[in-house]
Amino acid sequence: MSRPLKINSVLRILLLLLISTFVGVIAYSLRDTSAKEGGPAPDFTIKADSGDSVTPVSFGGKVLVLNFWATWCPPCIQEIPSLDRFQKEFAGSGVKVIAVSIDKNAQKYRNFLDHVRVFVRDGPRP
Repeated sequence: MSRPLKINSVLRILLLLLISTFVGVIAYSLRDTSAKEGGPAPDFTIKADSGDSVTPVSFGGKVLVLNFWATWCPPCIQEIPSLDRFQKEFAGSGVKVIAVSIDKNAQKYRNFLDHVRVFVRDGPRP
């Protein structure tokens, strides 16, 4: 076998390996990693106002509704009363609503909560 033919064979093999790796990486990145209905919640940790860490284990198998909101988001503000009613109605059925503020300004957040009365006010704050 001549030297140029040997180099071409090696380059073809390397190209095939590179293409195979590329296809594998794409296939791996496209896999479905979303939470499944009825399945466990994805792992997370949120710092509550009390300073405690809140994790899915904290709720011991209850149905957990996480709501991400901000004081500057009008639709978020509009849905607070309905989430509050939902929390009150299903609290005895093992359902827990946790509102997670994404506000950057902690003082604005606290001022907002001082004026809005909700069922539970011990959730995570910025």
